[in-house]
Amino acid sequence: MNLARLALSAAKGTRTNAVAMQSVRDEYTALSLELLTSPDAGKELTSATVNGQTFSQSTTITKASRLLLLERVVWHYDNGFNSTTRTRVFFS
Repeated sequence: MNLARLALSAAKGTRTNAVAMQSVRDEYTALSLELLTSPDAGKELTSATVNGQTFSQSTTITKASRLLLLERVVWHYDNGFNSTTRTRVFFS
């Protein structure tokens, strides 16, 4: 999965909806705080057995990757949608 392209698509898809943009910003803040303050934040549930029933799920995106995705979406909100624009400063 290319997070940069996914973030660009997600940002473009939500850029005209102020409520959606605020929701993304709030989720970015909440996940950042969780990863910074919770010792269990890096754990992902992959399987469990409860009362003889077995459950499993696969993780398609880790919390760390999701944080990077949210960060990039917020970056696009703040800086535009041209992912190829770069500013370079040369010092001599």
